[in-house]
Amino acid sequence: MAVDGQGPQTGRAQTQLQKEEAVALAFKVERARDLIQNSADLQARAVEESGFDRIIADEWGLSSGMRLHVLQPARQFLSEWRKARSGFDRQIQPHMADIKAVEALQEQLEQAIRERDEAIDSEERKLNADGRYADIAKHYREAETRYNGFRERHAMRAANMFGNSLLYWFFMLLIGVAEWQINYDIFFNFFAKRGPVAAGTTVILGLLLAFAAHGHGEIFKQWTYRFGPDRDDHQRFGSWRMFGLATLGLLIVLGAAGGSRYSNALSMISSTTVVDITGGSAGVNAGVDPLRDVLLSLLSNLGAWVVGVFIAYMAHDPDPDYMDATAQFRSTQARYNRARQPITRQLKVIEARFKKSIDDKHTAAASRRAAVSEQIDMLHRVDKHAQAVVAATAVAVSQNAETYRDILCGYAAKRNIMIHLGNGSTARAVSPYEYRAMSLKIDSDLMETLQ
Repeated sequence: MAVDGQGPQTGRAQTQLQKEEAVALAFKVERARDLIQNSADLQARAVEESGFDRIIADEWGLSSGMRLHVLQPARQFLSEWRKARSGFDRQIQPHMADIKAVEALQEQLEQAIRERDEAIDSEERKLNADGRYADIAKHYREAETRYNGFRERHAMRAANMFGNSLLYWFFMLLIGVAEWQINYDIFFNFFAKRGPVAAGTTVILGLLLAFAAHGHGEIFKQWTYRFGPDRDDHQRFGSWRMFGLATLGLLIVLGAAGGSRYSNALSMISSTTVVDITGGSAGVNAGVDPLRDVLLSLLSNLGAWVVGVFIAYMAHDPDPDYMDATAQFRSTQARYNRARQPITRQLKVIEARFKKSIDDKHTAAASRRAAVSEQIDMLHRVDKHAQAVVAATAVAVSQNAETYRDILCGYAAKRNIMIHLGNGSTARAVSPYEYRAMSLKIDSDLMETLQ
């Protein structure tokens, strides 16, 4: 009876393949430890070899005795492993054509990806050859490194950059406009209705108030940073200077606005007095109160300043250096992106040119793999187990060979026997001490000869 769309024969073959995989994986890697021989046995065999007048070592640095007494047990052990996996190899054979086809498609896919990457790298190398671009890229990487350092210090939060935007300065301009509306009529009267003088004075005071609000709001937001214990006196002085200039600007605005309002009120009182029947003077403009007018004017100016301080406070980050690093990063990034515009278009062309080929190969490989995915996974597991068996065998061979060589060199030194590396005209003689200092090449090529 068919199972999951498979015929009875396929189902039985799959079951047998699974059984053979289990047999192969049951071969214990730990058995390789049994290959390690005790030093007494190795000593007896090394003494026997040292009795000859000529000791020859092959290209791996192994003497004839080592090949017989060290490699032969390993060869037998690997033969047992081959026998353990032979059933799996027979059962997997009918699927190998499909598996190799999948591997070929995967190689074609990787080759297409390599070709695409090489084409991209070629364009990058051409661009990097331009000294101007290289300088822009260098500054961008430096700014990016600095910016990322601040981001990590601030738990990856984004800096508050509203204070660097045009909208922020538009709001500051509105504070100046508000100051104009509050004070223009007073200065217009104060300067004897000379509009240009009044307008100029009002503009100056509006700018001063906007500057004061900006300076105070920024410093209040960054107070902990600017005046922290880690700041030296020179750094604190710069912040205090900014605070002092902002405060001076505010005092000038309040003084000019209050003084002109008070002078205007006195002028209105004096212009509306008349002589009574007793010969004295009396004011008829009872609605003029200098103290009240001055206080209201100052409160209006202070209100505009407070609004500006609030806007500046909310628009700035507590760490001005983080704002500076962010602004520098954005500026250099914009320059970097502009410099890369020509190559960006070319990279899109390259990506588009390779995309269809890569997608087709990926789809073909995935479709072909779906038919033998289970067999591929089995083969990978068995091959990985084989690698572990061979690696463990190499460790045992290396340990036995090192012990054997040390003993052999000791006896050869006592008898003044030279070690001959290789055969024929290319052979060269070395002392036992030189031979002991050499590295034995217990590598994959040697293991391949044992299988």
